[in-house]
Amino acid sequence: MSTLNRKIVNTPSAPAAIGPYSQAVVVDRTMYISGQLGMDAASGQLVDGGVQAQAKQALVNMGEILKAAGCDYSNVVKTTVLLADINDFNSVNEVYKTFFSSNFPARAAYQVAALPRVSTNTKPVRQWCQTYDPWARTGPPEGPIRNFITFSLYVSSIFRVDWWKLRRLLLLVLSLTLD
Repeated sequence: MSTLNRKIVNTPSAPAAIGPYSQAVVVDRTMYISGQLGMDAASGQLVDGGVQAQAKQALVNMGEILKAAGCDYSNVVKTTVLLADINDFNSVNEVYKTFFSSNFPARAAYQVAALPRVSTNTKPVRQWCQTYDPWARTGPPEGPIRNFITFSLYVSSIFRVDWWKLRRLLLLVLSLTLD
């Protein structure tokens, strides 16, 4: 069994982890970034201003983690946007377009129920990022990490989840990605 090259990525420019996890982990040439709320790194508090302000802050936090690992938004190839209310989709898009202006990543959008450290009367944004190494079979190219990144944006919900529908959705997603 081979040994994994594993490197922990942490930066004071993004909020510290609020649980037993790292901001990001690079394994060989693949990077996994933990969820990021729309929190100010200095205060550790969610930013005021609603969905757009928190979406912007969460994307800024993600950018700081990407930068700490030698990546940027141009590496992003897929995003998933999870919203408390699908009616917030256009508001989040306005912020999103300021971070991705051309060669947009592929994207899907869903409505979700809840996230950690979120009260039921707020709609903070959370992001998650995972990288994929397309050179894994042929060997890495020279130079800095060149990861392709899956970037997800989550907004908390005050709505009840239909777990059976969600389970079916997750099974469908898994069956599509495992094929």
